[in-house]
Amino acid sequence: MGILSWLIPQEKHFFDMIEQQSKNVLVGVDALVNLLEYYNDIEKKRERIKQIENEGDKMVHDIFA
Repeated sequence: MGILSWLIPQEKHFFDMIEQQSKNVLVGVDALVNLLEYYNDIEKKRERIKQIENEGDKMVHDIFA
């Protein structure tokens, strides 16, 4: 058992969660770019970014659990 197998979980579920988190990051980046490029509906876009962030926070909690 090498150090990498100790540091990186071997369950496929872990990697599925990491993949889902990375997709959420991309959604957040797209939402932020949209906010910065088009100055309309700023409050609605801000709320959407906050929602994406909250989803990401829950995903991080689930990954660590």
